[in-house]
Amino acid sequence: PKQTSENAEKIRKMKEQRIRDSRERIPIEGKFGQGKNGYRLNYIRAKLQKTSEAWINCIFLVMNLMVLLKKLGKNLTLSLLAQLFRLCSRIIAAILERASVRGIAGPRPRVAPTMIF
Repeated sequence: PKQTSENAEKIRKMKEQRIRDSRERIPIEGKFGQGKNGYRLNYIRAKLQKTSEAWINCIFLVMNLMVLLKKLGKNLTLSLLAQLFRLCSRIIAAILERASVRGIAGPRPRVAPTMIF
């Protein structure tokens, strides 16, 4: 609307509200941009709507977990990485054990652990 002496205050308040709204949207839109570029949110090619929604939810879950890990600090991150390493080692050992029982692979070689957490 055109500014007159009667509506000058109303126009000023509307302008301030637009500026506040814009400042609130900037970080939110930035997170969506980060999801699109950094976490490949643009490249979801699921055929069903439920599958697409599940992918999107998982991506935002990972983004939130990354923020949480940064807040909790590096010690927790190292601890989680150590647990993940141990879990992967157990899974690989179980797969190799099953393969050797079935005769698919040869005997599992003995390897001394090099990383101790």
